[in-house]
Amino acid sequence: MSELASFVTSQQCQALENYRLIVGNNFEYINKSVGKEVHAISFDSKPFGIGVDSLVLPSNIEYFGITRCEDLISLSDILSLRDAGHLRICLLQYCNGIESIFSSSSFSEDCQIPLRIVEELRLLDLPRFGVLFDGVVPPHNISFNLKKLYFYRCSSVKNIFPAMLQKFPNVEELTVPDCENVEDIIVEVEMRYQGHHQDDSNTITLRNLKSLRLGKLPILKNIYKGIMICESLQDILVHSCPMLRRLPLSFHMNSGHASAPLVTH
Repeated sequence: MSELASFVTSQQCQALENYRLIVGNNFEYINKSVGKEVHAISFDSKPFGIGVDSLVLPSNIEYFGITRCEDLISLSDILSLRDAGHLRICLLQYCNGIESIFSSSSFSEDCQIPLRIVEELRLLDLPRFGVLFDGVVPPHNISFNLKKLYFYRCSSVKNIFPAMLQKFPNVEELTVPDCENVEDIIVEVEMRYQGHHQDDSNTITLRNLKSLRLGKLPILKNIYKGIMICESLQDILVHSCPMLRRLPLSFHMNSGHASAPLVTH
């Protein structure tokens, strides 16, 4: 680990146009190269007395993947992510310890929040993962650059955006398949924030949302209880959601009012 830390902080590493660093002993989960990337796979902390949260990452990393690392509870516990100003894609899969993405410890006094600039977040087979935030609401002046959010087989998740949708103004794609305990996608939105809200009648505007895919959600009851104005929406797929009776989608404003939502049958 000390040799890895020395390398990623060296001028040699910083000068590389592309690189792929793998920490672990299993290569079966590696996909095609996407640029400057680091993979932590089957990371066994016991022999070293340290965990994946002690990894030192290159400051110019663009892709970070974590697979089968059992000791990590929150992605923001990896302190070196605070300096990853170019990180665009994060993948977490088969990590039984992960409970949240953002922990309370990630909100420092200088508002330097890990993962704030990440554009794509992929969460796969995380049985204990329940929330993006661990119960702590980030400062009101903080927003995130997330554009693509993908949940797959995260059995502890009950809702995707619990009253903090205004923190993610740039979401373009939302995909949630095979999460058996999801009841709501958007629970509620705090009315005092501007940007998403059209007025005080439970209408929200998602200007950038282009794709919404929901499937195999057996107890999903609501996408949103109000109306969602989605003028950029191009792709909708909803299947195997037997308890969902209403699609709260409006594609335009009509004389200052959103058009009526769609009803499923």
